[in-house]
Amino acid sequence: MFVIHSSMMKRLSLIAGTFLVFMSICSLVLFNACNHDACKNLVCKNNGVCRDERCKCANGFEGVNCETKVYEKFIGTYDGKYRCNGIAEVTITNIISPGDQPNKITIHDIFAIGLLTNATIDLEHTEKIELESQTVGNYTYEGNGYINGRYLTIFVMQKNNTDNTYNSCVYNAIKYIKP
Repeated sequence: MFVIHSSMMKRLSLIAGTFLVFMSICSLVLFNACNHDACKNLVCKNNGVCRDERCKCANGFEGVNCETKVYEKFIGTYDGKYRCNGIAEVTITNIISPGDQPNKITIHDIFAIGLLTNATIDLEHTEKIELESQTVGNYTYEGNGYINGRYLTIFVMQKNNTDNTYNSCVYNAIKYIKP
């Protein structure tokens, strides 16, 4: 017959108690780790959605919380020069204003002929723009460009629809910042 002494009973009781406490702590940690909502405290604006602890922004918006319209970096007054086919530069001050969507802008008088030019911002590379093709008089304009900080460069193809000749033009400008 097997006899259990009180000292052995205490030892088994201590081991069982320690095991139960250990299992309880492991269960608590595991339960809390599985229920951690990384998006709980993240507010995504403008129809952005939290994925993998970050806001995935709707088209036309950017920023940590999708709080910024992509066109905002383009908006302002620019002092620049416009040149076609290497001919003498024309100095121009332009204004870029918001378009009718968060990824659209309007460039006022880029060609120094009083024309409003619409452009679309590339949603994958929000520093790039595409000029919408437009015809004014006998000329069709289209092109693309980019912004790098305060510096704006736009490449324009100008087609003379009368004789089908092309001019390659570039506009380089610096955004005016209030002192």
